[in-house]
Amino acid sequence: MKVVQINKIKVKIFEEEDLKEKLNMLIEDCNIVLTYQREFPELLQDDVKDFIIEGEKLWNKLGNPQGEYSKWFKRKIEPFFKEDVDYSVVDKLVVNGNSVKRQMLTLETAKHLSLMTGGDKNSKEEIQEKGKLIRKYFMVMEQALRDFEKWELTREPEKQEFNIMVDELRKWCDRNNYELDDKIFKSFRVRESNMINMNLTGKIASEIKLHIGYKDNVTRDHLNEKLNSAILNLQQLNTNLLIANMDFETRNNLIKSVCMTKYADLKINQ
Repeated sequence: MKVVQINKIKVKIFEEEDLKEKLNMLIEDCNIVLTYQREFPELLQDDVKDFIIEGEKLWNKLGNPQGEYSKWFKRKIEPFFKEDVDYSVVDKLVVNGNSVKRQMLTLETAKHLSLMTGGDKNSKEEIQEKGKLIRKYFMVMEQALRDFEKWELTREPEKQEFNIMVDELRKWCDRNNYELDDKIFKSFRVRESNMINMNLTGKIASEIKLHIGYKDNVTRDHLNEKLNSAILNLQQLNTNLLIANMDFETRNNLIKSVCMTKYADLKINQ
């Protein structure tokens, strides 16, 4: 995700590669998120408050049902939702120094209103379609945020575990009387990573890079949570095997066996 400023609010927004690579999102859902996240940046704030969606803004994105926002509010919100529970009324300063009332909705209220919009046979087709799109966006974005949080909760420990594995690899090299400079040790480190990547996915890092098509060199930043979770577990296993002073061939065979029995579905297709 990257930080941008929208309506004077700094928020993190999803980039296309986040959705496709890390979250395995369908192209249709990906396009909805990329289109609407800039329209409703409130959903992306770290300190999300209860009332986050401006009623008139939602009404506008729904295709201006009822023709006037005030009529829509009186017909669709006041009779069915409770003030200070489902929505709040606040003052908004305008250019000339006067203030006008605006209504702020909870996310659940906004979703309910989207469900209600365009649901009857007399609704215009445009309003029906916009209601479906906004409703889909709220649901997809909620899922995307949950999935991305899960991805981050896996990726960070995976980085830490990699460093632990590298430390144990150096100790293993010392115990086995390898005289290493930084360049040679790097080749040992790459060998360990390739061994895990190859057994798990069927590809080494450079081949994964070509397959996915990313430009930087941090391969695992482009893998989904399931793959990174498996790599985390395999790194922990390899660390223990290094501590047990097992040779490379033995470690490779044991990790290959685990991948064949536990992670066979994670092979990356050609």
